[in-house]
Amino acid sequence: MNRNNSFDIARHIAALAVIFSHHFAFNGIPEPKVLGITKLGTFAVLVFFSISGYLIAGSYLNSSSLQSYYTKRIKRIFPALIVCSFVMIYIICPIFGTGNGIDYILSENAFIAFLDYSTLGWHPSDINGFASNYIHKNMLNGSLWTLGFEFTAYVLLSIILFRKKNIIASTFFAICFFIVIQLSILNGIKIPHTGDLNRLSLLCTTFLCGSLLYITRSYWSTTSAKITLIVLALSCALFISEKNEYDLMFYISVPFFIVPLCTLFTDKIINGKFDISYGMYIYAYPIQQIIVNKANLGFYGSLFTSLLLIIILACASWLLIEKRFLVKSKKKAKEM
Repeated sequence: MNRNNSFDIARHIAALAVIFSHHFAFNGIPEPKVLGITKLGTFAVLVFFSISGYLIAGSYLNSSSLQSYYTKRIKRIFPALIVCSFVMIYIICPIFGTGNGIDYILSENAFIAFLDYSTLGWHPSDINGFASNYIHKNMLNGSLWTLGFEFTAYVLLSIILFRKKNIIASTFFAICFFIVIQLSILNGIKIPHTGDLNRLSLLCTTFLCGSLLYITRSYWSTTSAKITLIVLALSCALFISEKNEYDLMFYISVPFFIVPLCTLFTDKIINGKFDISYGMYIYAYPIQQIIVNKANLGFYGSLFTSLLLIIILACASWLLIEKRFLVKSKKKAKEM
């Protein structure tokens, strides 16, 4: 993949934005909004999905087989997630929960919670009483809900682009399909599991718009075309969107703003040397919960202390787990 971009920097900034935004919620304060439309944390998630849609489309189209594609995706998400789930369930919850730690570790509930978090399940809200008396109650790691939707997007993309033919039309019609679902929900048409489908249709729209940008990148590769896309996307967000948390136009606009912006600049700082953004994302929530409610450091004191611990854990996750699996994936790709 061409590294004449700043996707790595954007992902790390987005991870920091999630941490900053959530810190308000953990302190019982409304989260800051972007352009008066959506919470900063939600916007950061859309940045992740926009970039992911772009890069994963490239990953699929350049994979030698479906097996190769899924192997790379599984190795990127699950090893670090499994370790994080173990840390949360068998270390954090016994120590900081209100119940008996030893009894909890040996319980069936602990094992079920571990499996749930490790396999992108829908997470239980009360685990050994963790966060039961916190400002932001009964939530161990609310950020991880997005991973299930992201992996679903990976699967859908492999179906949409399965034969690697007519890929522009296939991706465009898939985006239209999710837009129709979203409009149906907005117009009050009763659909089973509407809440989950609402999130899925919005996030898949953002993801697939990112994918469409990868597929059509030769059409907008000039600087003037990129700037035009950025201006149009920003204008849609400002003047056409309805300024609410689930605004469809905003979810469509973000990738057409973020992806061209990231391709305007070349990253000479990170540039593939490391990626601790995923580790920051998966560890931030429980760490912030504990520091805010146990350390009594005030808003900014708890923010900087949390950030330090999060970065340490994220670096450990990258060096000890994620990097090793990525290196193995690259070696295997070269051998095939």
